[in-house]
Amino acid sequence: MAEIAGEYLSKGSSVYVEGNLKTEKWKDREGNRKQLTKVIGLKLIMLGPRKGKKDDDANGPDDIPF
Repeated sequence: MAEIAGEYLSKGSSVYVEGNLKTEKWKDREGNRKQLTKVIGLKLIMLGPRKGKKDDDANGPDDIPF
């Protein structure tokens, strides 16, 4: 899924991601607490036009299917 997103999406692209969050906590060598939250995507829907496509009409609110 990440490879597809990297190929077809760019910064600012509208997407819907469904899945879970996974949080990991640990202490580093100096004793500082660290936390990492990962998005485990199970479903990805691209909402806007394809990367590089110049279609201003496709960015309007009328394109939302719901």
